Amino acid sequence: MGVLGFGSADLARQQAEAARTMIDAAPPVDQSVRVSTTLIAGDTGQDAAIAPVFAAAFAPGGFVSRQTLRSGDLRLDGSADTPAIVESIAGLESAAELVSGTWPTEAAASGAATGAVPTALQADAAAARGLAVGDTVRVGNPGAETTLEIAATWRATNPADPLWFADPAVISGFDDTATGPFVIAEPALRALPSSVTSEWIAVPAAAGFTAGQLASLAARTSAPTLSSALQVAGGVDGGNLTVDGGLSATASRVLSANLGVSAIAVLPEVLLLLLGAICVSQLARLLSAARGDETTVLRARGASRPQLTVVSALELFVVMGLGSAVGIALAGVVFVALGGSGDAAAALGAPLGLAAAAAVLLGLVALLPLWIGYAAGRAASGGAGPTASARAGASTLVAVVVALVALLSLWQLLTSGLLTNGGAQGLNPVATPAPVLVLVATVLLLGLAVAPIARAVAGSARKRPWFPLFQVARSLGRPQSSFPVIVLVVALASGGSVLAAGVASTWSATDTATRAETVGTDARIQLDAPDFDVDNSPSVTSPVYAALPGVEQATTTFSAPVTVGRDTVTLLGQAPGIPLAAAPSLLGSPGLVDPAAGSVGVTLGTGGQGADRPGTVAVSAWFADAQGALQRVQLGSVAVDTVARVATTLSAALPPGLRPFRLLALDVRLAGSPGDDLPVQLTNVFGVDQAGGALPIDLGADPTRSVTVSSAKALVRAFSQPSDSSVPDALPVVASDALLQRLGLSAGASVSLTLPTGRTLSAVVTGRVPDVAGAGSPWAVVADLPTLDRAMLQAGDPIIPPSEVWVSTLDPAAVAASALPLGHHRSTVTTTLSASAAPLREPTVVVLWIVAGAGVLLALVAVIASAIVLLRSRRSEVLVFDALGLTLRSQGYQRAAEFVVLIVCGLFAGLVAGVGAAQLAIRPFATAASPGAVAGAAVSFDPVGVALALGTLAACLFAAAALYVAAVERQAAGSQRPGRNRPRPAARQASSQTDSAVRR
Repeated sequence: MGVLGFGSADLARQQAEAARTMIDAAPPVDQSVRVSTTLIAGDTGQDAAIAPVFAAAFAPGGFVSRQTLRSGDLRLDGSADTPAIVESIAGLESAAELVSGTWPTEAAASGAATGAVPTALQADAAAARGLAVGDTVRVGNPGAETTLEIAATWRATNPADPLWFADPAVISGFDDTATGPFVIAEPALRALPSSVTSEWIAVPAAAGFTAGQLASLAARTSAPTLSSALQVAGGVDGGNLTVDGGLSATASRVLSANLGVSAIAVLPEVLLLLLGAICVSQLARLLSAARGDETTVLRARGASRPQLTVVSALELFVVMGLGSAVGIALAGVVFVALGGSGDAAAALGAPLGLAAAAAVLLGLVALLPLWIGYAAGRAASGGAGPTASARAGASTLVAVVVALVALLSLWQLLTSGLLTNGGAQGLNPVATPAPVLVLVATVLLLGLAVAPIARAVAGSARKRPWFPLFQVARSLGRPQSSFPVIVLVVALASGGSVLAAGVASTWSATDTATRAETVGTDARIQLDAPDFDVDNSPSVTSPVYAALPGVEQATTTFSAPVTVGRDTVTLLGQAPGIPLAAAPSLLGSPGLVDPAAGSVGVTLGTGGQGADRPGTVAVSAWFADAQGALQRVQLGSVAVDTVARVATTLSAALPPGLRPFRLLALDVRLAGSPGDDLPVQLTNVFGVDQAGGALPIDLGADPTRSVTVSSAKALVRAFSQPSDSSVPDALPVVASDALLQRLGLSAGASVSLTLPTGRTLSAVVTGRVPDVAGAGSPWAVVADLPTLDRAMLQAGDPIIPPSEVWVSTLDPAAVAASALPLGHHRSTVTTTLSASAAPLREPTVVVLWIVAGAGVLLALVAVIASAIVLLRSRRSEVLVFDALGLTLRSQGYQRAAEFVVLIVCGLFAGLVAGVGAAQLAIRPFATAASPGAVAGAAVSFDPVGVALALGTLAACLFAAAALYVAAVERQAAGSQRPGRNRPRPAARQASSQTDSAVRR
């Protein structure tokens, strides 16, 4: 009871700590919830209206929150291309550190800027704009501008704080092209000629958080539930109310994992209870046998059999109750001493209930031998007692019933799953004990075969002059109740150890596979980068992330959901050289830009056409860097009439990225020029090195590009074309086995991939893999990124840019924190820590082995008790064998052989049953306990754990066997008559004498 109590309480504590750890390891957006609404003019009570809703949603653990007021679109210094972010952030002083100046609440406008509003500007934004304390800027729209004076610059103390909601402006000073935030006082913000949005960001409070809060947290912080609660509460602008954030999904994920852990923890506890029941029953038999004389005296004094039974039951209940109480008390002391919660009573509440139920169960089981003894007493006095065939029939019936129950539980597990309603309604009570039931049923069915096999061996050995083998087999074939018990407890203990090893190893493998499938690498940075319709948006490239401390490698990756038929499939584009690359890299083909080039240019003309035509011709270039990061460079524009008279050169600096670049295509756009076709010749494409020298760029088969634009076809895209036609007509992809099985396809098949933009890519399957790392779905395809870039350009605008960087590192947490400030877009950094169940798995496996060890100890106690019962019940055999002339050593050998056979049979049955139960029923448990797992990994076993557990059990059992044999020899020595230790007769004669003795 102490082991159960301590294990359950400590596991509950560990689950609460692990749940908090797993939530804290999630990306900031997935740790919080954000409520946004338009600020009602003159209303100052919205915060008071929202606070009670948050309190109810985060009960009982509580929450912490931050309110931010944000203005609408405002220009910075009159520039339409430079928006300003103006905010009022509650509690900024406690969440940020000053870089320079003093906080606006302590500053006054300088005399040179009378009437200016003091503001605190994010330090990186100030540095990028060249602003310092004392400078002034104008924000607003033409005719309605407000002057702000820089009173301080600041940075967030912890940019990864979920209360910042991964706001790129707070972290980096920019949100795409917008600069800020300029933080001003709330009254000044309300006075701006702009709409104001009010945001509340809330996260669970660390203090008071419990694993039991997960279910309510997942349900009450979901967007629909929280939005409805806010509208019912009133006080907010419901028409412009939005709720976002991934806290609800994260809590649901951790809740499912916790339920899986709870299900895994049930398995050893059920097995321990069963072993405890058998152990108590054997001790009760031993006690009954030891008190036989006392029972006879009490019967002689007039005590009835029912009275003796009731008194014995009360004694057992008192002893078991005291033992349970002592065990639970010791568990509480150890729990608190090892760092458990100070509220030990609350932590041990559930284990106390479990212990009470266990005590009742063990008490009922303990009454069984008393009832057998009562029935035997009736038989001795003329009543009918259970026959050997009746006992055999009862054993068979029990085994069949347990097998049927195990099949029902296993069927429920495989068809309905371990979690009901995805975990929202808890565990499936029928499916949860399936592995233990399968283990017990297998052990019972195998145990039924021990006696028939022994009788068959005895019959065979009887025809041969080998008395010891015959006698051992005959003893094992007789209806000795202790023999099946020994086999049963040894099999349950060894099978439980094998099952524990299977759970630990399979869970670890599933967790590893889940991390690989959902993250794909050590740290995965996903940026909310817009598509290329926004000209000034910087592209996502890897060099800035590769320069972070601790980063071993950083690669740009494309990831997007595409549609194949009616199925949603993950499309990954990976850098050249990745083992899954579907096509050779295109970097060695025409279009390669010399690494020395600092800028690129193009010379264009119209062949004299359009000299009197209005409008402009603009040229942009599409580049892929060495990893396939797609980037667009605006080379410039020129008037149509100008380029018609003289060839014109347009050029621009190369974008940031990993060299060398490859020019994929050139866009020619005609604007403001109504009319028919206008030919535009791209006569020369070149790079310019640092010294100003020209570096020609080979465009392939046709070095002179000529495109035709018109008012009806204003944009034309010209591709670099290798002369060897190495660019495939269809996008080569490698597909996952699950997807090919789903579609009924094989290598060489053609598929159509529909992008989120509606554009369609023609693809051909060139290979298959079991799983695609980082896809997050079993249905996935992966392509070479430069080839995918070209295929998207050929499919037409809009173009989806690669927006992820995958990082290899030994310190994912540090990289996740340092990667946040590098982008101008909101980024989500997922690491192996945030996708792992290790915080739950490690303490659970420890508890699992502790309980399994306790089961081994109980099995040893039960075997020893059974051995003592055998000594008492087989005392007459010693006299018979002594009369037949068997020496002490011969009798010891015989009993040792019996015990060894029983131990070996039990170990073998347990090994077979444990492996079978694990193979049939463990994968759903490992999947449920690994959040985000699509499918469990193959069942495996920890060889070290199996070897240690079975080795320890076997060593203890063989030691008990040695003690048993020594006791038999002492018993035989004490029963010998002087001079009777004569030589042993022939085996056949001894066998005949034994048969006669048994018949008598």
